Amino acid sequence: SWQKVANGYRGSNMEIGDAFATADLFLPTGTTFTYEADLTINDGPAAGLVFGIGDRNSPQDKWYCLNVNKQDNNTRFFRINGVGEEKARTLTEEEQAANQFHLKVELAADGTLTCTTNGTEVTSQKLDGFGGGYLGLLTWYSDVTYDNVNVTYQLPEGEYVEPGGLIVPTGSSASGNAQDGYILEGAGMGNNFAILDNLVVSFTFEADLQFLENDTAAGLLFGVSDKNNLDNR
Repeated sequence: SWQKVANGYRGSNMEIGDAFATADLFLPTGTTFTYEADLTINDGPAAGLVFGIGDRNSPQDKWYCLNVNKQDNNTRFFRINGVGEEKARTLTEEEQAANQFHLKVELAADGTLTCTTNGTEVTSQKLDGFGGGYLGLLTWYSDVTYDNVNVTYQLPEGEYVEPGGLIVPTGSSASGNAQDGYILEGAGMGNNFAILDNLVVSFTFEADLQFLENDTAAGLLFGVSDKNNLDNR
């Protein structure tokens, strides 16, 4: 099972092999990105960051991973039905004795993939033919906490990205989805927020809006620095 915790996510999956948690965000071919997180292995041998997931409803079909596996005493880049050369490095004595790791995956504009664990390279290679995909987290017969999960990305010029999941802060009222539209029921509430779970760099953001009652103002919100604390917007 997966759950949201104070500073990230926890996967309690001691009885499950490849246990995925996937994000709504799809990064198409040609996107450059940096994806990183701190992970703590509470129990069990292995966990990692997953990217290039072809179908978030069936993530096991196609995916890429940077993981740590204390049972095999290594940290490894590998892929299932993907491209690129699998690479691994042996854990240091300090890493083998530890349960906390920092994993980082970077894909550059020229297609170079660089994976590091605790700042030390696991692989750096051209990933020719990489088709993009969803991001996710993975545990393998383990209980793992992920903190400081961050992704930054740059879409190819003119590329459309689906809006992410809808975040409704405490005190606001909103519902809906990208296909059917969103309804913000904020009559008499003052500022009523709904945030899309997308982190972007350069972008074009547009929408049609319709007032359902005799309300006076509505608009598009961008540049939110902390989606969990709009006081710092």
